[in-house]
Amino acid sequence: MRTKQRKFSWPDVRTMTMTSKEFLLSFVHPPFKVHSTTPMSIVRTGDVSVEQHSGKLPDLSFRILLLGGTGSGKSSFIEALSGRGQQLGISGSTLESVTQEVHAYKVVNVQINMSHGDTWPIYVVDTPGFSDAKRSEAEVVSKIEEWMDEHGLIDAVYYCCRINDKRIPGSAQTLIKIVKSLGIESKSLTIVTTMWDALHGEDARKAAEGHFAQLRDDIWKVMSFKDGFLHKLIIVCQDKIKMGAKITKFQNIQASAIEILKPHKTWKSSITSLSSNGSIRSTLLGELLCRIENARQHRHGLLEDRTQLLTLPNPELDTILSTSLRDVDQQLTTHIDQLVAFDAFADDLPQGFDINIHSIAYQSLLDITLSLQQFVHAIQRTLAQIPSQPSRQAALKTTLRNAKRDCMQAYNKLHMLGQPPPEFQHFIPDVSLTTSDRIALQISAHTKRLKRRIKMH
Repeated sequence: MRTKQRKFSWPDVRTMTMTSKEFLLSFVHPPFKVHSTTPMSIVRTGDVSVEQHSGKLPDLSFRILLLGGTGSGKSSFIEALSGRGQQLGISGSTLESVTQEVHAYKVVNVQINMSHGDTWPIYVVDTPGFSDAKRSEAEVVSKIEEWMDEHGLIDAVYYCCRINDKRIPGSAQTLIKIVKSLGIESKSLTIVTTMWDALHGEDARKAAEGHFAQLRDDIWKVMSFKDGFLHKLIIVCQDKIKMGAKITKFQNIQASAIEILKPHKTWKSSITSLSSNGSIRSTLLGELLCRIENARQHRHGLLEDRTQLLTLPNPELDTILSTSLRDVDQQLTTHIDQLVAFDAFADDLPQGFDINIHSIAYQSLLDITLSLQQFVHAIQRTLAQIPSQPSRQAALKTTLRNAKRDCMQAYNKLHMLGQPPPEFQHFIPDVSLTTSDRIALQISAHTKRLKRRIKMH
């Protein structure tokens, strides 16, 4: 099986005698891949198309992982490979990623001639987009890691980026930093510039060529990689393109996609993990903390607006605000769960990254619980001020019951974090519930604890 289960380091085959070298190669191949110096090539055996693969990938297959921001053209690359007569319906042009999970697609009638003489099928692995409005970069990497745990190693990475962006925004710079920190060998990386077919006019084409030159000559000069034998992070200032990475122009047609599939002259090694060093973890953690803070501020504003509607009722706007609050709370809870998961790797973070993950998670959940408790009190005060308005009272009592339930759900999540950090006092909300609501919350909390225990084991 081509898996990641072996954790020890192999000696460098270039320093071994021929006898021991041959013994090692016979032991590890297949399934493990070793450095190759013989050129590889692709072979077409008929009309090229694409089909989504279900189940585990064959051990002897060449896997290409597509990475890039939301709307960068990853899914469009697969659509183009499928040809004009086949519509997969996996590409889009919104701020939210169309691809929600990791999916593998087999390239039909295209195979790769390996350096040792075997012919392997090619699979292109589509992934959720980075820089997504609702999904953190840590969540995307986690989904990819889970896929790799099930299916095994990755042989090559295609990083897709839009050539028609006028400048490289902060989110794209963060993504480039993430890709550089993944430990990808230069000869396993291809930078695929997309949206060339969307350029109109000479000025747009000149700007795109300038952006292409910037990516080739400047952006990808600094690289970082994990030494495969020393197991430590090494950061060097080298030209990733000159070190063997490719940069290409994808024209959004099948011929262009097939051309990009042509492998590097030599293939270095498989990729075993995306988050196995402190550098990538610190980058993901920093991005996650920014998302949590932004969501907290957004939530605070939404709840303030909803509190004002208690005295200036607007049912339609209240429905919009309550829906937005549920979405933000769901995102915050997901982000905080991801933050807690980082606690297991706190010792691997670089020096100077001094934060208390447990304290940040506790503070975030405590803020949510306290704000909901304050909202409950605001509803109760409003109810006391309008005793002669039965219809309004009925609506507020429904809002009060829902707010109490939300407050106790937030408290249950806070309680599940365990004991509060030393700098926090023990907190118990003063919200009272009906018997049926209390039983429902207890069942929900118990179910979540069981799921967490099952996931841990």
